[in-house]
Amino acid sequence: MAEFTFPTASRRRDFRLQSVFPVLWGDSHRAIGYTTNLSLKGFCIRTRQVVSPGLENDFTIRAGDVEMTVRARISWSRQVQSESSLNAWHEMGLELLSTPSTDYLSILSMQPGIGIDNRRAPRFIQTLRLTCWNADLSLELVSFDISEGGIRVISEQRPSSGTRFNVDVHLPGMDDPVSLVGQVVRAIPETEEAEPGGFVILLVDVNEEERLVFLKYLRRLTELASSSPE
Repeated sequence: MAEFTFPTASRRRDFRLQSVFPVLWGDSHRAIGYTTNLSLKGFCIRTRQVVSPGLENDFTIRAGDVEMTVRARISWSRQVQSESSLNAWHEMGLELLSTPSTDYLSILSMQPGIGIDNRRAPRFIQTLRLTCWNADLSLELVSFDISEGGIRVISEQRPSSGTRFNVDVHLPGMDDPVSLVGQVVRAIPETEEAEPGGFVILLVDVNEEERLVFLKYLRRLTELASSSPE
């Protein structure tokens, strides 16, 4: 199996914190989304509504008791969910148009680390293309976050707990997917707090060779998370 090459785009010079906070934006702040990462220069969001790069708008971020509005320009946009183009999630990169406010800096400072929470296995917010399939069902999906033990996926369908899938994970730089096996352990309904619905897959009975490739990718994410900016 060919090894993956970690994309150079991930080697950003600005230190990015992968964190999920609700975001309101658009006309009368009716569009809802959530952040996937933040840095001193800008942030990324996922949202149902997408617009072309170049638009400037106000974005209100809610982080616990902190709520702030920042002015930002959309640098890029893309669709990240192929399951349904009618009701798909989109991702947009936003560039701050002014010096970060005290509230924005406080959100950055209160994060424990990039993409890592307090679970035993560190989890990383990563948009990876997945194919989840078994004898009865085949779903083309994207991940919300990943860890050594499992994958949370974005999906409008909620397979019942206990459903087993073959999970083909398309890693950056690899022609062939990593083939894993997983079991649905939890369904996640879509909420008004902007996080997408889906389900959580616990990885089980994984081929050792495939597991090592997946772990190598996770180790590389850990290295990038702990490294300081150049």
